[in-house]
Amino acid sequence: MENVTNRHTLHTSDIYAEHFNAFQQSQFFQELERKFAPLPYYLKFRPLQRIALFTSFLFNGFSALTASTLVFFFVESMTGHRGAAAAVTVCALAVLELSKRKTGSLFFKDWLQFRKASAGLAALVVLLAGLSVSSSYFGAKQLVTQFTPPPALEDATAAAAPIRDQLAEIDRQIEKHLSNKNDRGEVYVRSQRAAESLTKQKETLLAQWVNIENRTATKNETTAAAHLEQTSLNAEHFAAVTLLLELLFLLCAYYLEYFDFRSFTEFAGPAEIAIDDKTNFAYTKPGGPSQPAKPATDNRKPDGKNATGKTPEIAPNGKPLNGKTIHLNATSEDAIQKAIKHVKGRIASAAHRLRNGIGRPETSKANIEHHTAELRELEAMLS
Repeated sequence: MENVTNRHTLHTSDIYAEHFNAFQQSQFFQELERKFAPLPYYLKFRPLQRIALFTSFLFNGFSALTASTLVFFFVESMTGHRGAAAAVTVCALAVLELSKRKTGSLFFKDWLQFRKASAGLAALVVLLAGLSVSSSYFGAKQLVTQFTPPPALEDATAAAAPIRDQLAEIDRQIEKHLSNKNDRGEVYVRSQRAAESLTKQKETLLAQWVNIENRTATKNETTAAAHLEQTSLNAEHFAAVTLLLELLFLLCAYYLEYFDFRSFTEFAGPAEIAIDDKTNFAYTKPGGPSQPAKPATDNRKPDGKNATGKTPEIAPNGKPLNGKTIHLNATSEDAIQKAIKHVKGRIASAAHRLRNGIGRPETSKANIEHHTAELRELEAMLS
């Protein structure tokens, strides 16, 4: 008989239920739940907005630091006073960086909101950006040139010190030998030969001294040329980094405005359409100011005609648009066509947001239903 203990056990319950229940109670599950919870844009990208804000001020400071070298030395050369140069530098760069920040913010806000901007504002932004970039670029190069320590050059005197000591010793020995004379005042032959030998050694050492000085001068020239080339290369690299940081500042300034715009539009309510009997229409938020449509009896005479002597047409189903009665005449059809085009655009925008997971799905669905109802009412008015 087959051993019962070797048979596979058949589970009559979910073996993972206990683990799942324990997992739901764990802190890790709660962290994951918070991590994958859908968030609006202003909460989801708040850390990125703070990083952009912080780094934008860092870029402002770096730009002012690099440009300060150029402005300071220029003003100092003009005035000859360091205190005045420092004061002018601080004031000029503070005004420049603040103006660059404010004008860039206005330019990006207008572009995001209206998809257009003032030509004068755009020119001012380009002018300030160009002034900041150029002053930072050349200031960075001058900063590297001014504060780079000079190259370490060799001293020919120190290199020839041993030879100089030997020459002094040879001169002393030559003088000693030449002073060794007989009774007739003649230098002994042995001393004369020794002096001549020492003189030849002196000539050899003098030639070595000249070679050391020439070699040291050539080496110093090579070192100075290499140092100048390396300093110029470092200045170019530093200036390029400065230029890159200026562009990153503009990117941060744009994202800060985009963050505010995106955060606001995600919760902005659907637009209302108000059309009066003069074919004027306006798009406003719910509860915002609008041009209310006039009631059907506002400008009618007792015979049913309005102040112009024409009988206005009313929507076939008698149903007002957004709670307001719409009056039609021969010239209001264009206004309704424009309103239909606008409502279709809002429907397409809401469908795009819903399809791509932008914003809250409930808001997009509500907008689609709201604008679809408006579209039916407007199309019914033309039928």
